[in-house]
Amino acid sequence: WMVRRTQMKEKAIDMFNQTVAVKNIQSLDKFIRAHMLESQNWDEKISQLLSHFTDLRVAHTELLRAKQALELLLPIEQRGEKYRQKLEKLKGYEAQVAAAESFFPQWRLQILKPQLEHLRSQQAVAAEQTKQLKLQLEQVRESRRTIQNELDRAGGDRLKEIPRLIQTEQRLLEHKQKTFQRYYTNLRACGIDKPVSSPKRFTEVQQQLRSLQNEVSVENDQLQARYNQQQFLKSNTDQKRAVEQDELTALQKRKSNLPERFITIRNEMCNELGLNPSELPFGAELIAVKLVEREWSASIEMVLNSLALSLLVPEKYYRQVRQYVEHHRLTDANGQGQRLDYLCIGQSTESDGDRLQSNSILHKLEFRSQHPLTPWIRDEIRKRFNFTCCDDVEEFNNLPYRAMTRHCHVKFSPERHQKDDRDHRRNPRHFVLGWDNTEKKKLLVRQIGELEQISATQHEQIKLTQSEIETQQGRRQAAADVLLTTEYDEIDLQRHQQEIEQLQEEKRRLEEANDVVKVLKKRLVEIEKEERQRDEECDQSIRQENSILRDIQDAEKLIGKAEATLNTLKESGEYEVHAQSFEAIREEVGEPSALIDQFELRSNTWLKTKTKKVERLREPVANLRHKMTVAMGAYLRAFPEDSADLSADETCLDSFLGLLEQVQTEDLPRHEKRFKERLNDQVTKEVAFFNSALRGEEQEIRKRIQQLNQGLNGVDYSRGTYMRLIAQPVNDREIAQFRKLILDCLDSTLEHTEEAYEQRFFRIKKLVEQLEDKERKTWRSKVTDVRNWFNFIAEEIDRETGDLRRSYTGSSGQSGGEKAKLAFTILVAALAYQFEIDPTGMTAGRFQFVVIDEMFSKVDDQNAEYALKLFKQFGLQLLIVAPLDAKARVTESYVDRYLHVVKDEQTNHSQLYSMTAREYDEIVHQIATTSPRSVASQN
Repeated sequence: WMVRRTQMKEKAIDMFNQTVAVKNIQSLDKFIRAHMLESQNWDEKISQLLSHFTDLRVAHTELLRAKQALELLLPIEQRGEKYRQKLEKLKGYEAQVAAAESFFPQWRLQILKPQLEHLRSQQAVAAEQTKQLKLQLEQVRESRRTIQNELDRAGGDRLKEIPRLIQTEQRLLEHKQKTFQRYYTNLRACGIDKPVSSPKRFTEVQQQLRSLQNEVSVENDQLQARYNQQQFLKSNTDQKRAVEQDELTALQKRKSNLPERFITIRNEMCNELGLNPSELPFGAELIAVKLVEREWSASIEMVLNSLALSLLVPEKYYRQVRQYVEHHRLTDANGQGQRLDYLCIGQSTESDGDRLQSNSILHKLEFRSQHPLTPWIRDEIRKRFNFTCCDDVEEFNNLPYRAMTRHCHVKFSPERHQKDDRDHRRNPRHFVLGWDNTEKKKLLVRQIGELEQISATQHEQIKLTQSEIETQQGRRQAAADVLLTTEYDEIDLQRHQQEIEQLQEEKRRLEEANDVVKVLKKRLVEIEKEERQRDEECDQSIRQENSILRDIQDAEKLIGKAEATLNTLKESGEYEVHAQSFEAIREEVGEPSALIDQFELRSNTWLKTKTKKVERLREPVANLRHKMTVAMGAYLRAFPEDSADLSADETCLDSFLGLLEQVQTEDLPRHEKRFKERLNDQVTKEVAFFNSALRGEEQEIRKRIQQLNQGLNGVDYSRGTYMRLIAQPVNDREIAQFRKLILDCLDSTLEHTEEAYEQRFFRIKKLVEQLEDKERKTWRSKVTDVRNWFNFIAEEIDRETGDLRRSYTGSSGQSGGEKAKLAFTILVAALAYQFEIDPTGMTAGRFQFVVIDEMFSKVDDQNAEYALKLFKQFGLQLLIVAPLDAKARVTESYVDRYLHVVKDEQTNHSQLYSMTAREYDEIVHQIATTSPRSVASQN
């Protein structure tokens, strides 16, 4: 009831009850902490901090698990990549070794079949040459017999026979003239100008023409391949031009740079759902690269590609869109299935976030104004894609994560890097950012013009190649026509010309000398010499033909063996598998050698070398497989919950790599975001609130002590001095460590890095673990009680000089009066503190009541008067319980009302008489003038 009526604090009542008999303060610290200052209950704030830290600890554990998964999966990726590279190399070598069983027989056929054809051609030429030589030998022998017969007759019939013989030779010469002209015309068309003047030369030309046919056939195949390639390239160019034209036509119908397939998917969705396409923008339609930063476009497109091609769905449409996507097959205009990423967007708010670096990616972007989702996408880039744009590789190396250069070189984390130099990555034709496609349309117009020019150039090249093909076909036909002449005798005009000349010369000599026998004998000697020469040439030709026939038999045996091997392999299906490695083998062994011996040496050497490579590579592959599976086992031991779907086996490598991608792109960013939000938005704020409350309590105590000192300054403690209370920071290691723990948790010098977040977490963890430790309740109560943060001292100050006269930490060592005086000083200060009295401005109508019993016992008048002045200075309302004797006279100038108790000795009843100080003075004066004895009696 009293507390309610008087509005006093419970601490004031508590202090009143506890200090009734206190006239001696042994310890100033204990008294002020226990009776003057109020304790604060911080349990609720600490419980709230512990609760939020529990959520933070869970988020941190999940983040550590994600980082641990990343740390364990990265070695699997690295070793798996090396293993696959080595394994692919080993399999390639093994496939080549196995393919050698098919390749070299086929290679042998490539060598032997042309050689066999060449041998057969040589054999045909040799046979023809033998035939011609035999024919010529027979002709020479016939001439010898004729001359011998004529010599035997030795008559004059020879002059009559010679004109007939000349006529015969002339007819033969004229008959061969047309064949000769046709032969040389086609020969010149084949590029052969040297005359054919002998059977040997004829044979050489025949061989040369067959080689020419092969060369022309190869060249024709090459020209045809070139023609087909040029046709293919022109078709591709025309197709590209058509695609670019279609894209330009489509861009002219829309404003964004997105590919048509995304626009088609969204339009079909919006048509069915009854939505405006502008309400479901793609990320690319809200972001653009500033004109002055275009050199960064390729790199920015690379890092923002996933966000740019994501459909942004406001939360109010999310259910409709999700239902549509679930029940519809997403296709482009051609009916081809497509992929769609879409994001559910809650309330679009833009936070200040972390302070942006000057070279942040955000400074190189501009955002579409007046769109409701623009604040969200700007903040999303700030949170998830806030890459630093580095001008040089040194800056790139120094940053721990989220760094990029203008050359499409990106660092996502300390472990993950990516460089993309594919043509489409740098081609503005494939850029998607921006809501205005004017630049892309201009680019397409330029590209279409360039493609049209390329197409025209390709058309001219095709015409030139076609002309070359026709020329080669003409050469091939001319060679074929030449080869229709199979015997030298068909074009041998010289033999008949020489025979005619010899017959004419013989006729002239016979006519001049008329010495038939002499001429015939001379002629016989010449013809016999020619016969021996012809006979030797014929034998040599026969030997050469037989040698060629033996080579043909050997080649046919080798070809038969190779073909049998290849047929067996083809029937078993191995040849098709081996054929996949032929090109790789061909690049290493080169073109087939014309000599079978060199072929065998090269094939054996290659096979031996490749087999050694296989053997040397098997051990590293096995070691890499072992290291990879060991890394897989380490992951599965750390994450046994994944053992149901994964095993430490090479067959699960793709699954591990998929899991790694999920951790890198989804799990780790999600846990990092959750950890930072709970660290910064919850726990750190709770620590800051707690610290602010403690600091506020500390400042309040200092402020109130300062106010008390203003009141104490108004009363002389001794002559020329006043009393001052000092609140000094306590020299306590536990309290100092506690306050340092809190300040460390709020250290503003920590940067916004992963290491700094981790450091702050462990600092808060250290604080929280000590606060929640049940065995340290006494420590917790001590360090969170702000009263314990101070040591209190009472100082007596010289009013004129300001010098310290004396300091008090308690009343030990003082006289009784001094102890009481100090006790009064501290009691009044404590009361004023609890009554919240401002000594500089008294507040009327307040009940600030103090009862003092036996105030003047053992207290001299000077100290009593000091106490009364002190009570008056602070506006306290006193009830002094004491005998009204001479010692009480010191109160006269301070009393407002007297309450006098009179006891009836007979009835033991007491009566209380109340009078004002003026009434009391009048009664005393009246009694004094009436009877001094009465006055004495009344006293």
